Amino acid sequence: MNIVVPPLGESVTEVTVLKWCKKNGEAVKVDEILLELETDKVTLEVTAPSAGVISEILAVDGATVKVNQVLGVIDEKAVASTPPVSEQKPSSMTTSEALSKAEKSPTASPAATKIAADNRVDLSSISGTGKDGRITKGDVMQHPASSTLTASTDNSARETRVKMSRLRKTIAARLKDSQNTCYFNYF
Repeated sequence: MNIVVPPLGESVTEVTVLKWCKKNGEAVKVDEILLELETDKVTLEVTAPSAGVISEILAVDGATVKVNQVLGVIDEKAVASTPPVSEQKPSSMTTSEALSKAEKSPTASPAATKIAADNRVDLSSISGTGKDGRITKGDVMQHPASSTLTASTDNSARETRVKMSRLRKTIAARLKDSQNTCYFNYF
């Protein structure tokens, strides 16, 4: 059974594959979400036309495809290759171990956690002065390992460039057109 781009109206002739929610070899049920498509007007989800296993993905994430183009293939007779339940590894940590670990780990405010993570400061080496021993932003800032910290952290390390989606491109173009054609009378 083929997975195809559904018809989306007269003005829409091509779409972009945003992301696949399923992978090759994964079992799918009828009407289960397989992938997301994006046009310059809308983002939509494509569902499985039948139950089976995804045997082939023909359009990768970010690809531009036409309406009615085949995106992938579902093998209705195949069985998914998942390991039986008995072969799956149990969790290496028991419930009591997890509780004792949670009790030993210090609690910190969100701001303190962020500053400590950004500057690679170990929270277990800081004693908290907040309510119930909570580690505060000030505790992290006064810690000897964080003596070089300042109140404003460098955000450039956290910034990433992401390709603009079709929808955002259309919105940006229309906003810029509006700005260019707007006339202000200052008389």
